[in-house]
Amino acid sequence: MTTPVELIERAQVLAGSCGRPDLAERLRAVRQRIDSRSVRVLVVGEAKKGKSSLVNALVGAPVCAVADDVATVVPTVVRHGAAPRATLVLGDGDGTENRVDVALDTLAARPPGAGAGGPEPARVEVELPRRVLEGGLEIVDTAGVGGVGADEEAGTMIVHASSSGHSKRRRSRDPSTTRRMRTKSEVGR
Repeated sequence: MTTPVELIERAQVLAGSCGRPDLAERLRAVRQRIDSRSVRVLVVGEAKKGKSSLVNALVGAPVCAVADDVATVVPTVVRHGAAPRATLVLGDGDGTENRVDVALDTLAARPPGAGAGGPEPARVEVELPRRVLEGGLEIVDTAGVGGVGADEEAGTMIVHASSSGHSKRRRSRDPSTTRRMRTKSEVGR
């Protein structure tokens, strides 16, 4: 019987041979998540409700920007590392990513962004030597959701964070996704 990992590997080869580096990269990320023993927790909620402050408190370091205006514009993934480190991950739209090391102490003021006309920031990745993160816990500070389509935004954010190894807000055009998310949010009321 074919294992899920074998199917992913076959699909990666097929995506590469069909000229789909974006799909091959997403499948690589899925494979990496399957092999990983980490657990990713997304901190999701409305803008300006304390998500970044919560993440900072949980890890005991000011790694997420907190400001009077909306500060979180790209997700910040915080995981365990031997030494403190921050990386800005830039996407150029075709599935490839560029990684740029940034000073950890600059993140609390405002996360770094791309230059004018440069690649779009996809996420910030932070590594900290914290006991709470040692077992594989990854905490993701997300941009605020709310308003029209909020259920849909939160649902697609969760799907992309779980499947591709990172979170990027995208709009789903599938009405069943919106219907499921509305049902789930109504149950929670």
